Amino acid sequence: ALTNALANQALTDALANQALTDALANQALTDDLANQALTDDLANQALTNALVNQAVTDALANQAVTDALANQTLPGALANQALPDALANKTLTDALANQTLPDALAN
Repeated sequence: ALTNALANQALTDALANQALTDALANQALTDDLANQALTDDLANQALTNALVNQAVTDALANQAVTDALANQTLPGALANQALPDALANKTLTDALANQTLPDALAN
């Protein structure tokens, strides 16, 4: 009877030890999964940050192109205005010269 009791106790202890081993293995797996989820979250955040940074960079580049085009447009417009202004001035000069000759003859 004592032998059987000792054998039963050994079996009970072995089962308890196995249960503890299983619980520790399960906890390790749970921890690994939690760590992987955290790693994934950090990677996703890094990707999101990179995409936001790229969007800002693209927006700034687009603004720079827009500014450059606007800056080019103003000198072009001024250059286009210079020729009509010169022609208008020439026309006024010619009109005054044409008036001067009749005035001189009348005098």
